[in-house]
Amino acid sequence: MAAAHPKKLSGWEAVTQQKRNDLLARIPRHWRLSERELCNAKTQTDARIVLPTFLSPVERAITSLPAPELLHAIHTGDYTACEVAGAFAHRAVLAHQLTNCLSEIDLASAMARAQELDVYFREHGRPSGPLHGLPVSLMDRFNVEGLDSTCGFASWIGKPKNVEDEGVLLRSLRQAGVLIYCKTNVPMGALVREGALLALGGSAVGIATDLVGSSRIPSAFTGLAALKTSEGRLSASGIETILKGLPVASGTIGIMSQDVQSVELVFKALLEDAPWRRDPDVIEMPWRPEKQYALQRRAGVPGQRSGRLVFGLLKCDGNVRPHPNIAEGLRHLEEALLEDGHEVLEWKPPPHAGAVENLVRLADHSETEKVTLLTAQSLKLKIFGSASGPAIIQAIKASGEPPVSSMLALYDQQNVTCSSAADFWEMCQRRDDYRHAYANYWAQMDGCTASGRPIDGIIMPVAATSAAREGEFSYLAYSAIANVLDLPAFVFPVWRSGHSPSPGGFRHGDLSPYDCTVSETFREGDVQNMPVCLQVVCPRLQEESTLALAEVINDTLRARA
Repeated sequence: MAAAHPKKLSGWEAVTQQKRNDLLARIPRHWRLSERELCNAKTQTDARIVLPTFLSPVERAITSLPAPELLHAIHTGDYTACEVAGAFAHRAVLAHQLTNCLSEIDLASAMARAQELDVYFREHGRPSGPLHGLPVSLMDRFNVEGLDSTCGFASWIGKPKNVEDEGVLLRSLRQAGVLIYCKTNVPMGALVREGALLALGGSAVGIATDLVGSSRIPSAFTGLAALKTSEGRLSASGIETILKGLPVASGTIGIMSQDVQSVELVFKALLEDAPWRRDPDVIEMPWRPEKQYALQRRAGVPGQRSGRLVFGLLKCDGNVRPHPNIAEGLRHLEEALLEDGHEVLEWKPPPHAGAVENLVRLADHSETEKVTLLTAQSLKLKIFGSASGPAIIQAIKASGEPPVSSMLALYDQQNVTCSSAADFWEMCQRRDDYRHAYANYWAQMDGCTASGRPIDGIIMPVAATSAAREGEFSYLAYSAIANVLDLPAFVFPVWRSGHSPSPGGFRHGDLSPYDCTVSETFREGDVQNMPVCLQVVCPRLQEESTLALAEVINDTLRARA
């Protein structure tokens, strides 16, 4: 019998297959995994264990260093920029072969830039900038000369950007000396794959956007650290979007890495380049060390009950109860902070649910069916941008590709049209009213502390669950509330792995129909040894305070461990 010929692809399938082939062609042959190696690797439950076996000892050593230590090694001559670029490039393409996390690979440009940096170092005896030689990955939305920014849409493949499309943030990164060598997938409105790349050690630092948690949720699911900035603190120019020019709810910048020190390092370097000089939407606000010092003076010494910070603690938003492992992480951190002498108050602000729903409607700006469920499915995972509902449908239909499951309900709706300007501004007013109500609550709680000091920051879940099975993650309100209020937030791990929760007493779905939906996804076996992360939130534009509190919290948790 003659061998069957493979099916000839056409349309969007041919376009996407060609894109995958092009990515594979950019991987050096000696770094490509064989079919046998891929099959064996994918039988393992934890890719973080199997991936390093394909690396050399030197590559493992380089890619295991946190960003500050890595930069110190480069800037003192222990490693060259080329050695570092090669090690991270190898690890990144291995991660891609295991998880399909990359949308663009540009090793040639990265190695050419690394050679330039090494020449500069030899000639001048010093680094070219504060981030000289640091490998940085970008979420697919960031425009880079010569690369696509598809945002998960097949119809956007094959439209590479030029240098004029690049934004101020990317230029600041280049000026600081970073190596840009890959971009990460954003599968048609789903959460960014930057978390997978970083968790597998394929990048030192990742830059993403944060619309309703798209930098923080992947970080929480993989045990990473991440900073969501306030709008206007860093430049958001040069970012591809379904609709440009939306005056509100356009999202902000997220910085992701292994620890708070690595995130802070990059945030400070971006501010040092004074982005407000080139982007009128950026607030002139340099790094303010006094904000950090003010909190560090009251941090105390872990284990000596000398702490004098004040935290609000949100254990539940009243709409969806966190899964037992998340609740246990909250209890563990509360006990640790109290043991160190800090004050912790229960935080019950104005309800999140309606405010988050309004934000998504505001950002979507389209007359779809009225929604009341704050889940990814019911909100159709609408990405931000005025009239984005019709625009998403148009982008999908342009190639003929089928929508992913999270987009299916939106795609199937008929006559999705833009809302009126009057309705749009009414939603803006509702958002502003909620912000004022939240600010009033915070001020009220400042007067309720035992110490008489105002509350320094709020600790809350990033999501009601840890990493969920495909199609089961839905509830966005815990992360999106920081976007509603435009507050900086920092994600930190309570446990990276090795923790097994005690689910006793978990009440299933008694708060709301949404609580029922989320509680049904809890399986004790799924959360064994999974990371548990929380977030700390501070007042608007107080990123320095947010980073300082995250460091105090990490010190407290390390001491207790």
